[in-house]
Amino acid sequence: MTFDLALKTFLEYFKADEDLVYRLSSFGINTLSKAWHVADDLDLIWMATRPGAMNLIENRAYTLFSLNLISQHLSDPRAKNILTKLNAAENLTKKDMEEWDSWNNEKKESSLAATAASTSESVKKQAEFLRKSFDCSVLYNAVFSILK
Repeated sequence: MTFDLALKTFLEYFKADEDLVYRLSSFGINTLSKAWHVADDLDLIWMATRPGAMNLIENRAYTLFSLNLISQHLSDPRAKNILTKLNAAENLTKKDMEEWDSWNNEKKESSLAATAASTSESVKKQAEFLRKSFDCSVLYNAVFSILK
C-alpha cells in the first residue's frame, strides 16, 4: 500500500518503526486523516505526541488528562506537587523539577507491576480523549512544521 505525501512525510520524518508502517498498511490506512480515526490507540498516541503535532494548549490539555488518569496511583508527595501545580496552571520551579527528577529516578528503580494492570485502560482513555478533543489537523500541523 502506498501512503499519501502527508502520511509518508510524517512517518519518515519521525522515523516510524517498521511495525507501525506495517500496522497502518494492514488496516488500509493511507492518509493522516484515516490514521487519526482508525489507527490503534498506541499508534495514535505516538503520532499525536510527536513534536509539532499539538500546540502548547493542546499539549497541556493532553498531558493533564493523562496525568490525572494515573493520579490515584501517585503516593509520593513530589509527584503530587507537580500534578497539583500543573492542574492549577502554576509555573514549575527549578526545585520542583529537581524533585521530579529524583522521584522519577527512584521510580525507575522500583517495580512498575502495580501500575501495569491499568496501562491498557489508560491508553484507551488517552486515545479517546485525543479523538474527542482534537481532530486530525493535529497530525497535519506536524507535517506543515516539517515542510517549512
